[in-house]
Amino acid sequence: PGFNSTFALSSDDPNDRLAQMGNFTTVNGQALSTGAFLVTQATTTGWVIRASTASGDPYLAGESTRFKVFPSTPSNMVALLGPQQQVDGVGVTGLPAIEIAGEFITVRLRAVDPGFNFTPTVNKTGIRLTSDDGFAQSSWTLTMTDGVAVASVPLRTSGIRMFTVTDQSGTQPLLAGTVSSTFTMVASNPTLLRLLVPAETPVAGSNANGRTGSVGVVPAGSTMTATVQITDSFWNLTPGASQQIRITSSDPYAVIIPSTFTLVGSQPVDVVFRRAAFNTVRAEMLT
Repeated sequence: PGFNSTFALSSDDPNDRLAQMGNFTTVNGQALSTGAFLVTQATTTGWVIRASTASGDPYLAGESTRFKVFPSTPSNMVALLGPQQQVDGVGVTGLPAIEIAGEFITVRLRAVDPGFNFTPTVNKTGIRLTSDDGFAQSSWTLTMTDGVAVASVPLRTSGIRMFTVTDQSGTQPLLAGTVSSTFTMVASNPTLLRLLVPAETPVAGSNANGRTGSVGVVPAGSTMTATVQITDSFWNLTPGASQQIRITSSDPYAVIIPSTFTLVGSQPVDVVFRRAAFNTVRAEMLT
């Protein structure tokens, strides 16, 4: 008593929050501090807390007895894709893999406490998984066993995608929802030809014909520019894919430039209809 000093706390928990607490000053030789200082569970070796002077006083550093830290109450979920890992005290580490349209994507969910420590005590049904792919299945319902739920789901639309997870179980402890890392979905193997006329736009991932828009009236003798594309079986454009193709029309007098060519990805084609009627344009592969 009577000797006061300013000191700082540290520990061997690499994710501790002690630095955020700043320095402490003793009153009559002691100081009492309560807080969530340690983040990472250590159920076997445990952690120690050290106190060292922050004011230059000639006091030796002190160290606590080593003690174990256990996970807190489960409160959240983390979503892991591909090589990603859940790390206690940190959360999700690593980058997701590039995925291919139509192939199954493995999504791993883990229950964690507020410090992102894995909590293997959660067992419940009613974990809802959704994606931002408007043409994929609307949702999947998962069962979490011993803190882990796994789903293998296919998506259709290429682009930057992500998953959303919510706890719809209604059983305690309710886990806060989360979103996965964003990942890149690329087209599958080239399979289809898509021909777009003016006012039509492509629809990647479509469950229908891969296009939308209303076709207008084209005066006979005028030039209509169509666009021919190579896509996968989900109507995703496949850049770099090539195919020898031929363009034909139901108008036997139509002029098509070019009518036969090697298509690489996407290319415009000019069509001049001469017959006043309902006409069609067709793209077909040549072997």
